Amino acid sequence: MKNFFLKLNWRLIVIHILASWLFLCAFREFVLMHDYSYQYVYSHNNKAPDEDRIMNNLYWNALSGVVGLLVAFIISFILSLRKRWFWPNSVIVFILGILSSPFILRLNAGYYINYLLGGLITVPWKEFMTIGIMLLLPGLILLLSKIFVRLIDKAAYKNSI
Repeated sequence: MKNFFLKLNWRLIVIHILASWLFLCAFREFVLMHDYSYQYVYSHNNKAPDEDRIMNNLYWNALSGVVGLLVAFIISFILSLRKRWFWPNSVIVFILGILSSPFILRLNAGYYINYLLGGLITVPWKEFMTIGIMLLLPGLILLLSKIFVRLIDKAAYKNSI
């Protein structure tokens, strides 16, 4: 058991959990495009849509976060296997992502990015696509960038200094 804790890489866990959160938020934005007219009508007209449409939207919203975390977990797991890192680190990242997802979803990152854009994009599906890409790219950079890979890999990081 002591050997297990010695093999844990806290840099990997922190960097990959941040990337997982960005993936989760990005996939939540991407799923809004499946029925963007619902989002627009509901937010602008205060008109109540039918129950089937509400349930379908809630289903896809709930599923999107899990799919985002799964995609981040698969990338993290494959990267851990290729770099010969301790693979339970990726499992710990996935478990922490699942446990922290309710708190991350309350941040509503898409709203803040839209505010920073200043309403430049007025077409709803383009807005959701742009915000999703703006959240997904930093997540991919955190997972795949050589700088962060070297930071995670202690031996390579120490040798490069």
